[in-house]
Order: sequence, then structure tokens, then C-alpha cells
Amino acid sequence: MGAITGILTLLGAGFLAFYGQICSPQLEYSQKQASELQGNIRELTQAVQENNALLRQLVNQK
Repeated sequence: MGAITGILTLLGAGFLAFYGQICSPQLEYSQKQASELQGNIRELTQAVQENNALLRQLVNQK
């Protein structure tokens, strides 16, 4: 019974090591992409607001 527990413990440790090597960098990359996307959304929002202001000026001139 102790041998089975030891084997399961080693398998669990191996899985955690695998997860740390493979999944963790991928998660970090995804967080970087999300941060870049938030920046792009902010820029687009600002551009749309500026465009709307210019359109209001054009409409008010007529």
C-alpha cells in the first residue's frame, strides 16, 4: 500500500512539474496579450470619441 501511495505521489509531482513548465509560460503570454488588447481598446475608444466630436462639429456647421 505504501508503494502505491509513493508512486501516486511521484506521478502528482511529475504532473505539477509538467504544468509549471508548459502551462505557466502560456498563461503569462495570454496575460500579456490581454494587456495589449486592453491598450488597443483604449486607443480605439479615444479615436471613436474624437471622431464623434468632429462629426458633431460638422453637423453643427450646417
